[in-house]
Amino acid sequence: MILMTPRFSLDPAFKNSDPFSEDEIQFEDIPINPQTVLNKGIEMIRLKKYEEAIDVFNRALKIDPEFSEAWYKKGETLNELGMNEEARECFNRVIKLEEFSQSIYSINRKGNALMMLGKSDEALECLGQLIELDKKNLLGSFKNIAKLWKGKVELEPENAEAWNNLGAILYKQNKYEDALSSFNTSIKLNKNYSETWYNKGIVLAKLCDNEKALQCYEEAIKLNPLHAKAWFSKGNILNNAGNQQEAIKCYEEALDANPQYARAWYNKGLIHVCNSDYNNAIISFEKAVEIDPKYTKAKIAKIRATLFMNNSIPISDLESGMFCCISGFVSSLLDVRKDIGKIAQFYISDGTGRIRFILWDDQVKLINGIDLGCHIKVSDCYVKEGWNEPLVLSCTSKTKIERSPEIISYPIHE
Repeated sequence: MILMTPRFSLDPAFKNSDPFSEDEIQFEDIPINPQTVLNKGIEMIRLKKYEEAIDVFNRALKIDPEFSEAWYKKGETLNELGMNEEARECFNRVIKLEEFSQSIYSINRKGNALMMLGKSDEALECLGQLIELDKKNLLGSFKNIAKLWKGKVELEPENAEAWNNLGAILYKQNKYEDALSSFNTSIKLNKNYSETWYNKGIVLAKLCDNEKALQCYEEAIKLNPLHAKAWFSKGNILNNAGNQQEAIKCYEEALDANPQYARAWYNKGLIHVCNSDYNNAIISFEKAVEIDPKYTKAKIAKIRATLFMNNSIPISDLESGMFCCISGFVSSLLDVRKDIGKIAQFYISDGTGRIRFILWDDQVKLINGIDLGCHIKVSDCYVKEGWNEPLVLSCTSKTKIERSPEIISYPIHE
């Protein structure tokens, strides 16, 4: 969001800028785009050539006398040179020109001009408009949003919610220490704001201070027992510490507060897998996918749990040298060759990956009755390195291939 002071002024991208000398600006007599001229003036400001910049802004205003951005930049530059009265005239022109405009940049320029004129109450009204636009995700980058909330806390330093929102944006910019400072200020102003305690916990966890993070989550839960995200995050800390029993209780509390919390269902399922409780794991993963049909991690986790329950190893877990049992469907059936001895090959897929299965000589008869797309279970096979692919499956003397019921919906493509 956008700070209502000149040094944080939000400028449009330089779409029409063209090469020019830093030492000398020359204009042709033919009419040109005023934005192009403005961009050159902005470059002069960057080079601290303020008088040259004013000349450029005057040129832009000659082309378009109602170009409010040029008036604002001229006022900003005059202010830098200590020419305050002339600057005020420019800012007043901006306010008049932007009086009825509802664009983001217009509101921002008007607010900045009001601040320069010392009209903080009216500037706050502009800031409120920009905050509403942010709620509609119309402000764009986190950088712009952070500027807005910095402006808010400068104008209202006792506003705990504004400090919390600034901290949340700084966190998204990976500025964790700055975010933590904002959350601490918010808590100092209002200790009963559960959301800030939760946000502070998130930052502390990111900074690997899990003990203090846990205390923050507990404080958030004390203030709001139905804070699903605080229960979820507390569960994550406990799970990472090896306390799965307490962690799953936290996930259940999160789901009591919000039954549509897909990530809580997913994490609950993972703990069930760790405890070899595959039935409940599958139920949890199914709930997660039901809530969020695009939750690919939950879909794959369900496949893995189903395979484990079927005493099979997911293809994605296979390593060279393993003896294993796998379940899946025939995703590609290759021709039987007889030129170098009888050989048959097919690919088997299980939703986590696929692998080529090679059969030689008498083993080829194992695929009798096996067709493309049918679901099979292969037991007592051997994993080895392939020639043209990392791993392949081969038979042992005990290998069996049998049809199996469709235990998984294949494949996953997202």
